[in-house]
Amino acid sequence: MLGMVQANQYLRLFKKEQICGLFYFTIWALILIKMDTLIPKAYYFDKTIFQPITQKIFDSTWSCFQLNQNSMNQNDCIPIEHYNTPLLLSYNGNKLNLLSNVCTHRAHILLDKKTNSNCIRCPYHGRRFDLDGRCQSSPGFSKEELKNSKNNLLNLNQYQFLDLFFYSIKPDFELKHIFNAIKKTMSFFDHDDLIYEKALSKTFVYDINWALYCENYLEGLHIPFVHKGLAKHINIASYKTFVKKNFVLQQAEAHPNQDSFVNSNIGAYYFWIFPGIMLNYYPWGLSVNIVTALEIQKTKIQYFVYKFPNAAIADDDASVLNVELEDQKAVESVQKGLHSSLFNQPSLSDQYEKGVKKFHQLILNYF
Repeated sequence: MLGMVQANQYLRLFKKEQICGLFYFTIWALILIKMDTLIPKAYYFDKTIFQPITQKIFDSTWSCFQLNQNSMNQNDCIPIEHYNTPLLLSYNGNKLNLLSNVCTHRAHILLDKKTNSNCIRCPYHGRRFDLDGRCQSSPGFSKEELKNSKNNLLNLNQYQFLDLFFYSIKPDFELKHIFNAIKKTMSFFDHDDLIYEKALSKTFVYDINWALYCENYLEGLHIPFVHKGLAKHINIASYKTFVKKNFVLQQAEAHPNQDSFVNSNIGAYYFWIFPGIMLNYYPWGLSVNIVTALEIQKTKIQYFVYKFPNAAIADDDASVLNVELEDQKAVESVQKGLHSSLFNQPSLSDQYEKGVKKFHQLILNYF
């Protein structure tokens, strides 16, 4: 097992030899993996490190957007942007497809706005695809040549939960297995009765690295200090964290006389799926956070709220919106604090911050 002194000796050697950028950081990451420790500060500030690693993470895991399928008509095609990867959503009347929005002939973008047509035609050389992404015709190519599957548009992996459409370009794990585990844990919770609350659902953009938002979510140690209203509802002493392969469950009991699930003293279940999917179960319903890294220090949080009919949601200092704003203030302060030359790496509690450790270990796998 390498020690920190040995690790720093390696780093000084790399710097002396002018090995820098992503290669330098990859070597550093391999050292850290051997040490079973955390990602260094550079990931939060160096674009040459952040960009390729983050692209790889989000291409290899699951992203999400909200979709009201009833609002789509047969033959609708809608362009969607996933980081640097143009995509398009098509509906053939029976099935939704999420396809590459780049022509397989010469890489021209196929659609730049919503259309309604029974085919997708490239505006550059006229190559035509059906709404499942199969290449039907292409000027200058024989039917025999077009039989090669490389001429078809890539059809992405997808999974639907409520009105949320999850997708992945090349997933490292099956999302349905994780949702099956969540549904098993929450077998007493009737998802079919949930109603989407548009007025309570928000989109936030924070001036932080996306990883800081996830780190904050993955521990309850800050609750008594940051969320004093929430701390009146849940018993922090009962807070438990269960680390799984690609997700983490946190749960806490409710204080006496506070809302808890039927036939249970649990006041909340918090599920996090790598890298940035969060499902928060309460007696009144469910809120979902979707984290998207926009830039190295700019992160979008889509916040969807679903509740049971006639259920009351707290409208005090423990409300979901107030807790979210308290988290925003905390993580933006951490982003500023990371700039300090006097701070190197966090030290994490084995008891309370095992979820944060798991998050860092998963990120390091992508270097």
